[in-house]
Amino acid sequence: MRVTLRYAAQVRTVKGLGCEEIELSDGACADDAVRLLAASGREELRQLLLTPEGAVQPTLLLFLQDAIVPRGQRVRLSHGDTLTIISPISGG
Repeated sequence: MRVTLRYAAQVRTVKGLGCEEIELSDGACADDAVRLLAASGREELRQLLLTPEGAVQPTLLLFLQDAIVPRGQRVRLSHGDTLTIISPISGG
């Protein structure tokens, strides 16, 4: 299935683009998409997205369409979905 990933904040800066389409297996969840993204990029991107143990960083915000993806829940994706990945922003 094809899913659109949208990037914001540091993820957008490190990835170097605002969105892209990716191919995922049927039954994939939001965390699977984040792990695939982490595996396809530089080490800086992987560290931004995943903990050293390979779990999705708890500081990331994930939105499926316009609804937040609750942490720790396996939210399945469907063909044509848009998953937005937002990393924390610091500063004042």
